[in-house]
Amino acid sequence: MEKTILKKTIIEKGIEKQASIIEDFKTRIAEMKGSEELLGESQYDAQQASYNKETNERVDLLQEQLNFVEEEMNLLNRLNVDAPLHNSIHMGSIVVTDKRTFLISVSLEEFEANGEKIFGISTKAPIYQFMTGKGIGDIFSFNGTSYKILDIF
Repeated sequence: MEKTILKKTIIEKGIEKQASIIEDFKTRIAEMKGSEELLGESQYDAQQASYNKETNERVDLLQEQLNFVEEEMNLLNRLNVDAPLHNSIHMGSIVVTDKRTFLISVSLEEFEANGEKIFGISTKAPIYQFMTGKGIGDIFSFNGTSYKILDIF
């Protein structure tokens, strides 16, 4: 498959993965709010007040996480899939190594694109610091594992 098309496919699958994560957060928040409303219909007591406070704190935490993954989705959507191919690693690069393939974008759980497993990492990820400045054929090590860069696009 031509690299530009493959890159576009990988980024689209990354966006789909991120959308799935966003929907999971929204569902969990809605479920927690729904259970709180059901409890609100029953008799109010100190135990319920404690439960409601704890539930609200969890909802707030989930909402913060949702906001973060939505910000990351905005970054994914801004990646230029039609940018000219390049030989240096930067935001939006696909880095193929002998161990795994990385999408330099946002922190994404492993996902599949075109039958290949892809792992999304942000430019803030520790492994990125070991990749930066490297090119095709170079080797970098992270957490005791050596990676040989086979391709960048």
